[in-house]
Amino acid sequence: MKSLRGLIGIILALALAAFGAPALAQTKIYSLTLPTSSVAPGQTAEIVATFKNETPNGNSSFNSIQGLKVTGPLSIVGVRVPNGGVQPSPIPAAGVKSINITSMSPVKNGQTFAVTLTVKADSAVGCTNSSATWTVDNVWTGSALSGNTFARIPAGSAWPTTTVTGGACSLSFAPAPADALTNQSITSSPFSDIGPSVKVKAVNGSNQPVSGVPVRLEKSGGLCTIASTSYVTTDANGLAAFSGLASTAAGGCTLTATTTQPNVTAASASFNIVEGTLKIAALPNPVISPQSVTVSLVNAANSNATIPVAGTVNLTGDCAPGTSGRALAGTVTFNSLAFRAGTCALGATGTFAGLSFATVPATSAVSVATITTAGSLECLDTVPAQATFNASINANDALQTDWAAGYRGPSTKGGCPTVGYQTTNNIVGPSGTVDAKGFVLPSNAFSIVFDDPLGLYDVVLSYTLTFQAELSGSNGQPDSTKTVKYCKQGTTGNTANDKNCALQANQVELPGCLNPDITLLSIPPGHPACQSGLAWSTVAPSECSTAPTGDQACIRVTIKVTDGKDPPIIR
Repeated sequence: MKSLRGLIGIILALALAAFGAPALAQTKIYSLTLPTSSVAPGQTAEIVATFKNETPNGNSSFNSIQGLKVTGPLSIVGVRVPNGGVQPSPIPAAGVKSINITSMSPVKNGQTFAVTLTVKADSAVGCTNSSATWTVDNVWTGSALSGNTFARIPAGSAWPTTTVTGGACSLSFAPAPADALTNQSITSSPFSDIGPSVKVKAVNGSNQPVSGVPVRLEKSGGLCTIASTSYVTTDANGLAAFSGLASTAAGGCTLTATTTQPNVTAASASFNIVEGTLKIAALPNPVISPQSVTVSLVNAANSNATIPVAGTVNLTGDCAPGTSGRALAGTVTFNSLAFRAGTCALGATGTFAGLSFATVPATSAVSVATITTAGSLECLDTVPAQATFNASINANDALQTDWAAGYRGPSTKGGCPTVGYQTTNNIVGPSGTVDAKGFVLPSNAFSIVFDDPLGLYDVVLSYTLTFQAELSGSNGQPDSTKTVKYCKQGTTGNTANDKNCALQANQVELPGCLNPDITLLSIPPGHPACQSGLAWSTVAPSECSTAPTGDQACIRVTIKVTDGKDPPIIR
């Protein structure tokens, strides 16, 4: 019986234990609340995180908090607590993502513990708002992150968050597109296909660059033909770079940058697409050779507007073949080019920014008269190599050999100082050329000027002139009315007419020389020069400007002149 009572006692004890278990167990719980708030990019704010001991009964308290963390575009840059210690201490200026709080005064059930957090939002946030989430690793009963832990309520609920405002982003061109040639890559440097790419910058509401923003360009105005681009994502500096932009049409142009965020656009400043062409600067008519030639890359719609881009230029045609040079800013000048006498063709081609250009029309006719200057004419009997001259523009050109060539004769006054001279070979040039003395020469004229103004020395030249081909008389012989003359200065007092060698009044038939010697004594008195020989030959009919008919022939006349006073000689 006694044993039975013992067994019944044990059963009752177990039943009582089972019945009273929920009431006797100690439940440790807490809650965490943060106010709804937002922080602007790059700015700081204070947020109070409140921990409350929600344990319903008993004397359980918490004394330390482990791992109060924030994830997302926020950092903790400062902490204040009513008691206890915060680690790390001090908090780095750059901020931390997690803190611990230890050695707190016991927070008993029903009591709260407020942690004042100074937070800073990242600068480079996106174009829309983002959230930073607050979590806690553990809340401990012990003061040194030890003992038993508390559970957060409501169990399984979302952790509190803080909003980091991105706001509407804005776009801008940085740098913007610059003027370019048709079919040339458009960059931010005018007319440079190797300049910096056109870029669009995305910034947030705090003017901070934003990465990962998809941007594209499309034409929004003007006559250009730039196609819309694919989306390009901004880099860490908020920049989207665009290469391969080009237009096949000339005219003004405006681009607009857009992104996938609604109503975010930016328009570029207007820029120009220019069609280029090569232009040869106006030459005198007739050209006096040697002649400098300037070639520029210009706007086809405005030939006075040079396009400042580097390139290479080649002259075409037969005026100065094989001439090429480098244009540093859209322009190159070829100095003192030797042009062939008569009429030649001149044009230019060039390459700029990888594109080909040419003059329009490709070549133009140029009328040329020739000037050749030599500085050392000695007497023939002293220094023969320096006694001769050749007024042909190109001694290697078979069509011009000996158009005007000669030498200085021996002196009879003793001594033979250097004589400078200048020739104007207008034998195949048009009328209107002016020589060194101001004489206006007709076509088929030649002038040589030498510097013996006081006549201190007997400067005498002997030279041969080969004139343009001309039609003969009806018997195939030179027309006797076509004589060789020299030009004298008139005495009318009319400056324009006094030196106009086309006027009959200023023309005197060239007399024959008294003897074949090259001396002043061989020139008839009262005349500055004389003719010591004349010959003619039949040449191809194509060399005459008018085709021969009947018994006519195409002939070329050559004369030899002894010259003591440098008058222009006219055929």
